Amino acid sequence: MVSLDLSPGDTTLGVGIRQTPLPTAAIVGKRYRVETMIGGGGCGLVYAGRHEILGKSVAIKMLRPELVRDPAQAQRFFREARLAAALHHEHIVDITDFGTDEGSGAPYLVMELLRGRTLMTVMREAGVLAWPRVVSILIQLARALACAHEHGVLHRDLKPHNVMLSESSAGGEQVKLCDFGLSRLRVDDERITSTGSFVGTPAYVAPEQIAGDEQDERGDFYALGVTAYEMLTGTLPYRATGTVSLIAEILSHERVPLRDRLASAAPAGLISLIERLIAREPDERPASASAIERELIAITAGASAPVSDLTGHLVGSYRITGLLGSGGHGSVWLAEHPVIGTKVAIKVLRPEIAAMPGLAERFVNEARAASSIPSPHVARYHDLGRLPSGQPYAIIEYLDGETLAKRLARVVRLPIAETVELARQIAGALDSAHALGIVHRDVKPENVVLAATGAKVLDFGIAKVTGPSGDAAVKTQTGFFMGTIMYCAPEQLLGAEIGPAADVYALGATMFEMLVGHAPFTGDATQIANAKASRAAPPIKGARADVPAHLAELVADMLAHEAARRPTMAAVVERLSASEPARVPSAAASLSRVTGSLRPRRWPLLAIASATVAVAIALAVWPRGADPELAPAIEVMVPDEPPPELATAQQPRLELHVVASPPPAPKQPSPPRKAMPAIPQPASDVIVADPFAEPGALK
Repeated sequence: MVSLDLSPGDTTLGVGIRQTPLPTAAIVGKRYRVETMIGGGGCGLVYAGRHEILGKSVAIKMLRPELVRDPAQAQRFFREARLAAALHHEHIVDITDFGTDEGSGAPYLVMELLRGRTLMTVMREAGVLAWPRVVSILIQLARALACAHEHGVLHRDLKPHNVMLSESSAGGEQVKLCDFGLSRLRVDDERITSTGSFVGTPAYVAPEQIAGDEQDERGDFYALGVTAYEMLTGTLPYRATGTVSLIAEILSHERVPLRDRLASAAPAGLISLIERLIAREPDERPASASAIERELIAITAGASAPVSDLTGHLVGSYRITGLLGSGGHGSVWLAEHPVIGTKVAIKVLRPEIAAMPGLAERFVNEARAASSIPSPHVARYHDLGRLPSGQPYAIIEYLDGETLAKRLARVVRLPIAETVELARQIAGALDSAHALGIVHRDVKPENVVLAATGAKVLDFGIAKVTGPSGDAAVKTQTGFFMGTIMYCAPEQLLGAEIGPAADVYALGATMFEMLVGHAPFTGDATQIANAKASRAAPPIKGARADVPAHLAELVADMLAHEAARRPTMAAVVERLSASEPARVPSAAASLSRVTGSLRPRRWPLLAIASATVAVAIALAVWPRGADPELAPAIEVMVPDEPPPELATAQQPRLELHVVASPPPAPKQPSPPRKAMPAIPQPASDVIVADPFAEPGALK
């Protein structure tokens, strides 16, 4: 069965067959008004229409009247409506209604109206597509097939004619898989096709489908591979020009290697994957659509081009002065306003990453979410736009500091007072987000910056809007995990519905690490996942004895296995505020806190200097064997190289932190304790959504 692209008004449907289209304003099914014909094929016509009562634009597909009398054709039409309507996915056309038109007696189905063009039309105009765009399209089709196969549905007619390309809400390219007219249930014994015959478009049909053998999901993978081959080369993998000779080539596997027809270079991994997709034997093809998606994401991440030098370029009102950092998905640049000298950081996505499904949307979502939260402890976004090359960029608040992760890597664990104060600031920012219905979903030390003004929460790239005005463009499929395994809540790890309690758990895990030196669960990704699913988090008292009971109890409550047992973020802020921690915004404040406790308000300058010298002498003569927890804490901090997510000062700065410790309790002194070694972090970070993280990788 061959499907044809038709221009509006073209009524030719096959050789010698003409179908008179419905007139404008005709009513289908008593409630859909026809506006214009938008296409058709060998089985029927597709119209743009509108629901008479709701006013919603729809697409109406109707079976040709002469095929109504063919039971097999009518049954296929019904099956398309029934099977496709059960598939709810962002990359599958949505079926909303089905019925039989009383006037013509023809069955019809109603779909969402897609504003775009078929992949075949795009290919005819472009000739060949660039490999990053091909990968983006393939990833979205793989996700659509994964959804269909999970429901036991085989498409059996995947081809460029049945793929629609349209513009997403963030300006990227969105793919929709259409036309499930030839699909069938994987476990269904019902047969519409006679034994020994096949249905589908010969050029895209797998050998086993042509031979009438048993079919499974791998037949769809073959069609996906042929489509990918055609996108990269502008031609099919065969030499034949006639249908009979084409079928003979497919059955004998006489195809042209992809490398021989490539118009331009493509990653070796992509070439290998396509060759395996169109392998003659099903066992040689990938095992699942999810496996195909993972390979495609890895190909994109591993083939990132070098960062183009943007130094000197004007972006918005700011001139870029240098590169701060780069990753597999983008780069961060330091920029300065040429007139007033204001410094900002500018994130720029790589062009091939911006074309990947969902990442441009999440880039915009991060800016929207962060900008809407009224908290001084959330990094501010100033502007969004696109470079002349089309790459999305974001202008962000310039932060002078380091991430909490780098701080912990250097000092292992933090003083209790500092932990409480930083946690209070983070919790306050998240409480403000929750009040707006925003769940961060990836709270962790890497996403917290210790700036001069306090903690700053970064990266709302995978944030979820839970309120009634939630952004429908930011979706997570059921069973799909987004977040970081070491810090995410158990329900988030399992792909279940999550809410603000997930952020409470993640902050609790972060506080555990701040106090103890490692996360509650350690090991590789599998070990952490199994541990979170089977047991509660360990008590903090067993890892650090000097943590106050009320603080240990708070962390334990935040790490409760059941989301309903965790406190709200507002309650966390209240309990942390009740601890009245000392403020720790800077070294100067820490030093003034120590000297200030030793003098009246109006000490003369000499007395102030004497008190400061006394502190220095006390530190110098502190016994080597004494408990380090009882000594005043001194830190000389030399900032490392700036992380790629931050704009940091160009010159290193020394900061002296002196924090007074309480006098020892009147008891037998404790034996000296060895400094806790830094515990290596496991490779357990599964990030799908951060535009500057490796998607799908364990890092």
